[in-house]
Amino acid sequence: MREQELSVQTNSSTIMKTIHFLRTYKCSLFLLLALLPLLLQAQSSFTKGFVVTTEGDTLKGFINDKDWDFHPNTIQFKNTENDKAVEYTAKELKGIQTESGKHFEVFTVEINKTPDKEVSFNSKANMVERTIFTQPIIKGVLSLYFYQSPDFEKHYLVQKGTEDLMELLEIEYKKKQSGEVLVVTEKRYIKQLKRLTYDCKALEDRLKKLKLNIESITDYVREYNTCRSALEKDFTSMYKKSGVKWEVNLFGGMSSNSIAFTAQGNLNNFMERMDFPRGNSVAFGGGVNMILNKWNERWSAGLEWMTFKQEMSQELTLRNTGTDIQYNTHFESNINSFNFLIRYYLSQRSLRPFVKFGLGKSRSKNTEKNIVTGKSIYLTKEYKDIEEIDQSSNRMILGTGLNFSKFYLEARYSFGKGLEPIPQLRLKANELYILLGVLL
Repeated sequence: MREQELSVQTNSSTIMKTIHFLRTYKCSLFLLLALLPLLLQAQSSFTKGFVVTTEGDTLKGFINDKDWDFHPNTIQFKNTENDKAVEYTAKELKGIQTESGKHFEVFTVEINKTPDKEVSFNSKANMVERTIFTQPIIKGVLSLYFYQSPDFEKHYLVQKGTEDLMELLEIEYKKKQSGEVLVVTEKRYIKQLKRLTYDCKALEDRLKKLKLNIESITDYVREYNTCRSALEKDFTSMYKKSGVKWEVNLFGGMSSNSIAFTAQGNLNNFMERMDFPRGNSVAFGGGVNMILNKWNERWSAGLEWMTFKQEMSQELTLRNTGTDIQYNTHFESNINSFNFLIRYYLSQRSLRPFVKFGLGKSRSKNTEKNIVTGKSIYLTKEYKDIEEIDQSSNRMILGTGLNFSKFYLEARYSFGKGLEPIPQLRLKANELYILLGVLL
C-alpha cells in the first residue's frame, strides 16, 4: 500500500513538473513551431536559374541555392518547382547560374592539396587534378577564377587566352641553413604572373610587391587587362597611321597554253622545233594583297597561288633517219604556281583599270606518252615510251584588267624558259589567262 502511494505521488510530481515546463516555455515552443517551416526552407531553397551540361545544352529551371560557405561539389536542379530534384556533379556540367547572381564555371585543373598546417622539408607542391566549380572574378585577356574547397583552402586560378587554367602557387617549406631550420615562403605566383603579363612593362614594379589574396590578385589582373586594352588601341592607331590595309581575293577562269619543243645539239639533226596545238583548261586560285593607303590605294603587293592542268597531243615526222619515222606524243601537266605580284590602279573611279606585273614559281608534275613507228638505222621496231617528269620553272607575269566594286576581270600572260626533260630538249610553255575574281 505504501509503495502504491509513493508511485502515485511520483507520477503526480512528474505531471506537475511537465505542466510547469509547458507553462514556462509555452511561448518558446510556439515560436519554434512557427519557425520550423523557415528552417526547413533554409535547408532547401530553390531559386530560378539554369545549368549548362557537358553536351552544351542549357536547362532552365530551379537550383537549390544553399548559400554555400565553400564551392559545392554537387548541385541540385529541377525543371519545375514540383519536380523531384536531380543531383549533378561538376563532371556532368559546364556551369551554373542562379537568378540571385551566383555563377560557377566548371574546369578540370590541377590544384595544390599540400596542407597549410603541415610544413615539411619538401618544396614540391602536391598537385592533384580535380574537376571543380569555380567562381569567375574577372573575364578578359587574363581571366581570374576563385575556388574554395570544403576544407576552406583558397585557390586562385588564372587563364590567358586559350592556355590551360592554372593555380597561382605560394609554397611554405622547411630549409636547413647554418645549422638552423628555417621556414621559407616561396612566392611562385610572381614568376607565373611575370610570364603571363610580360607584355605590360608598367606592371613590373607592382608585381614585385604583390600578395596572394583576393584583393591584390583581382586588382593586378584588372590593371593588366586595362594595360592590354590600351596597347591594342595604340597598335590599331599605329596600324591606321601606317596606311596599310589587307585584301583577300579568290578567282577562277580559263587558261590557254602553248608548248614548243626546241632541239639542241645532236638532236637538232633530226628535229629543230615541234609546236603543240594550243590547249585550254580551267584555272583557279586565291591570294592576299597589302594595300598602301598613303599612295591613295593605287599600289598593292601580294602573294598568290594558282593551279591548272595542261593536256596536249602532237604528231611529228623525224628527218635524216634513213627513212621517215612517225613520232606521236601526248603531254599532260598538273601545275601549281606561286606568284608575287604588284598591282597599280590607273584610275580611282568606280570602274578602275589596273595593270599587274611580277614573278612566279611553277611546280609541274608531267606525264609524257610517246609512240614511235617506222624503221631506220636508229630504230628497228615500233616502241612505246612513258616518262614522268617533276620539275619547277620560273615565270614572268604581265596582266591588265578592270575592277568594279568587289569584282574584277583580268587578262594575264605568263611566259618562261620551261622544262628540260633531257639536256638536248627544251620545253617552252606560255599561258594566257582570262580570270574573274572577287575581293573579300
